[in-house]
Amino acid sequence: MRAFDLRKKDNIPANPFLACYEGDVTKPETLEPLFSGLAEGSFIVVYLAAIIDIGAMHQTAAMNNVNINGVKNSFRFFEEKKGFRFIYVSSVDAFLQTQSLCDENSPLVEGDEAAGYPMSKAEATRFVLAKRRAGVDAIVVYPSGIIGPYDDGRNHLIQLLRDYLNGKIPGVIPGGYDMVDVRDVAYGIYSLSSGPSRGDSFILSGHRISLKELLLLAKAWNHGVGKKVPIYPCWVAYLGLPFIALYCKVFHKRPLCTVFAIDIVRHANTFSHVKATRVFGYDPRPLERSVDDSLDYLCSQGLLEKKK
Repeated sequence: MRAFDLRKKDNIPANPFLACYEGDVTKPETLEPLFSGLAEGSFIVVYLAAIIDIGAMHQTAAMNNVNINGVKNSFRFFEEKKGFRFIYVSSVDAFLQTQSLCDENSPLVEGDEAAGYPMSKAEATRFVLAKRRAGVDAIVVYPSGIIGPYDDGRNHLIQLLRDYLNGKIPGVIPGGYDMVDVRDVAYGIYSLSSGPSRGDSFILSGHRISLKELLLLAKAWNHGVGKKVPIYPCWVAYLGLPFIALYCKVFHKRPLCTVFAIDIVRHANTFSHVKATRVFGYDPRPLERSVDDSLDYLCSQGLLEKKK
């Protein structure tokens, strides 16, 4: 197995079954070693790289380079080296927000219908779908909001849980989102990586939960210790955005409350993983377990302290 990462090699855990390559998907010349020596038809490519910026209402140059051009660069090498299968990890955010039940045939955002991140994922998704229609063995998966262990807080949902337990979340807005364990997404990708051609698309969603219920799961993990979770109207959250942005800038924090984040929760779709369940037995675990395992991992890394 080969992995491609921006990080320095000495920061990647040693694994005898994994060869790590350092590079940048926006720089095709750094992709060359990753594909070197691969036999035709013997390998698959799983494209996971993405810039998730919940503060950007429009596509940024960096976002376009990674989320769109990086996909195209990687696909070009995949085609030139005649790979077996290309799996693109999109996002349910690429779907048009209609506050309805979405399946794999639901419309994607286009034009100026969404913020930068959903637009970039939708454009890359269309590129891969076009390649699939042209006959390439290409699969698109659409995970919902990802949660789970092995993340130290860079994930926005993990940051939300951690900030709440550290007393830094004064309240939430109404509504929620669909969340899925990263291990279930990994299982879905693994299941699609072999066998006969599955040139298709699959939603890898989990369970819909309100923001308040999510934080109460963290409180339950913490033996019931945690602040009350008041629910504020969305207009209050919008009014507070300038102050949140200023606070985060002064104290070098990453804001979780942005226009994009509020809009996602307000207009959230629901998502059906019926197709993935039918085709390869996809069965996402309960969110209670995902929250517990996420917080246990933070404790094991010294990033969080559980109350006695």
